[in-house]
Amino acid sequence: ISHNRIDHFPRAIRQWTSLIKLDVSFNRLISVPRFALMGLNNLTWLSFAGNRNLTCKLIDDLRDQV
Repeated sequence: ISHNRIDHFPRAIRQWTSLIKLDVSFNRLISVPRFALMGLNNLTWLSFAGNRNLTCKLIDDLRDQV
């Protein structure tokens, strides 16, 4: 899902439990919910590169992104 101008972390990603690689690079993300990747036990590669305004914020719930 790279290069898609995404500005909120997709909620559905938590349901992709067999996901191995996740590339959300070069979007418009500014934060990622604290537990957004919980349950993705097969995830071995992750990229947030190129999200210029992305900072490390602890957001407790995906609902905070709405």
